[in-house]
Amino acid sequence: ENELKCCVSGSFSKFKPEIDLTIEEFEDLGVRILSPDKGWLYVPKPYVLKLTDKWRPLPSERKMTLRQIEDSFLRGISNSHFLYVLNLEGYLGISVSMEIGFAVAKEVPIFSREKVIEEPDLGSPSEEFWRDAIANIKVATPSEVVKSFRSKPEAGMI
Repeated sequence: ENELKCCVSGSFSKFKPEIDLTIEEFEDLGVRILSPDKGWLYVPKPYVLKLTDKWRPLPSERKMTLRQIEDSFLRGISNSHFLYVLNLEGYLGISVSMEIGFAVAKEVPIFSREKVIEEPDLGSPSEEFWRDAIANIKVATPSEVVKSFRSKPEAGMI
């Protein structure tokens, strides 16, 4: 199969519209996005969203638990050629940090829109692992990522 596949990770509460635009950018470049779906976050009626509510599912995730949603995303990373992190102003949340760690463990290349500047307080000995992990994240636009994969046909990607 010659189709390039990826997952796009980022803070839904801060950057969901920007994540959707990034997904569209990759789709325009012929990349299949395994996760997440584009679209609005689902808020059941007559539920009133409180400012303290951090997690809201996408419409396709309505009947799933938070664990099922995250497991599905991690399966997507496992089946991806790369993980793309949308980290405007360098921001990473806890879930995104965990997804980066998972991609590192699965040896899935990681790219980000901007340099990672916020490090979660993971404490020792994870601190050294985290520093190494973020040091290996390549900063690139979607088109630069795709170009790098397509310029390496020996890697069997495209």
